[in-house]
Amino acid sequence: MSATFDPSKAVAAYTRAFQHLRTLPGFSLQQLLRAEAAVILKTWAGKVKVAKPQEIDDRARYSALVHLGATTASKPGDVSINVGKRGSEAGLVWQRTKGERGNGRPYVLAGRMAKDGRFIANWRHFTSRQWADVMDTVIDAELAINKEIKLGRKSIGLARQSVIQIADDLGINLEAVRGGQLSSAAIAKARAAMTRSGKAVKNGRGTQGGDDTKYFVELMDSLPYGRAIGIDRELAGVLARRGKAMTIAFQKGAGDSIAKAKKSFPEVFRQSG
Repeated sequence: MSATFDPSKAVAAYTRAFQHLRTLPGFSLQQLLRAEAAVILKTWAGKVKVAKPQEIDDRARYSALVHLGATTASKPGDVSINVGKRGSEAGLVWQRTKGERGNGRPYVLAGRMAKDGRFIANWRHFTSRQWADVMDTVIDAELAINKEIKLGRKSIGLARQSVIQIADDLGINLEAVRGGQLSSAAIAKARAAMTRSGKAVKNGRGTQGGDDTKYFVELMDSLPYGRAIGIDRELAGVLARRGKAMTIAFQKGAGDSIAKAKKSFPEVFRQSG
């Protein structure tokens, strides 16, 4: 968790709220905790950032060209392709010439690779042998980029998947939980995500247990890069907001009756009812 989040405040708010709510007729502590967990998980999953296809494709092109060794041209005849870093235009294809500083151009533009994979050629200044070298590099690059893009797109939603896996472990049907700014299609897509190597992984786990006197629901996320993308901060924010809302609601009489409780926490009672 983020150092700026004090979980004890949220836990205290939850303890006060649910210890009181469970005394109201018709609802158990287990029902209410699972229902609250469902709301938290749906909201949390909706806030986890998911890379856009264009972002994934750009990373894939960069990775493919670097691993192919197609980003540098050290000797005459070598071909290089811009990756688009430091303000350069991505996809420009160059061939190194014999020209030296002050004596001709060191590189000649051979063309550009469009984002859809097409190569738009610039035929000027090239012999057949030079052009064969250019096309060898371009074809290798196209194959490598297409492979990386396919693998990259399969990984879209992997971070969100870890949260959804927690709900699945708890037997919570997130598709049936209202709100959270997350569609059923988005949930299904994240659930099917795999690593770039094509492997299915398990980064989210949920456990529960106890009885109606003392019950617990535990959410565990072990996504390796979770902290780097702020997945822990998103959960902290959700818990803090939920805890604060409960405190305010009880100050306004949410615990006075089942009718007021349902009005104050409609999504929780909708899930537990």
